[in-house]
Amino acid sequence: MNGYMDRTMPTKLDHKMLTGFTQEAQSYLPTIRAGLESFLHEAHQNEALEAAYQHVHAIKGAAEMLDLVVLSQMTSYIQEMLGEIVSQPSQVEPTRGTCLRHAINHLEQYLTHWLSDESHAQVCVSEIVKAFRSFKELSAAGDQAAVAEVCSAPQVLAEPTASANVALSAETSAPVLQGHAAAPRLDE
Repeated sequence: MNGYMDRTMPTKLDHKMLTGFTQEAQSYLPTIRAGLESFLHEAHQNEALEAAYQHVHAIKGAAEMLDLVVLSQMTSYIQEMLGEIVSQPSQVEPTRGTCLRHAINHLEQYLTHWLSDESHAQVCVSEIVKAFRSFKELSAAGDQAAVAEVCSAPQVLAEPTASANVALSAETSAPVLQGHAAAPRLDE
């Protein structure tokens, strides 16, 4: 395994498990992207956006189960952005949709490169944090500190209790938009 994968990656996870997790997470991206686009073109497409939200939630939950802190935080930001759009559909400004698209595109790139290209993975983390902060209309002056905060998140190493595929599959049955935790605020 190489470099950045997830700065706080537990050493107890093998490459085969991470590769399987990555492939399954990547398989959710077309549904996430399609749900967002459907909603942005027709605001009454709540079901499509909720499906996107649920798939992001599944990736986030599986990342948490595998102690992939950076990936969990990045998907938490995307989940929060989707949640805000669902809760305020009539107030979706084009710039907010652009921020969310940008974050999803960089999540895809992160999942493509996190196991092999540390520098590219770091750029993706930075871009997702910046997209989240822009979506929240936070000052760009705090972007560097916010990226550093994500990349230095504390990590508790734990033995994973389930395979990545089981973790993702179990998460997809969770109720959508009920009691989700907000992403940590990066408004410093």
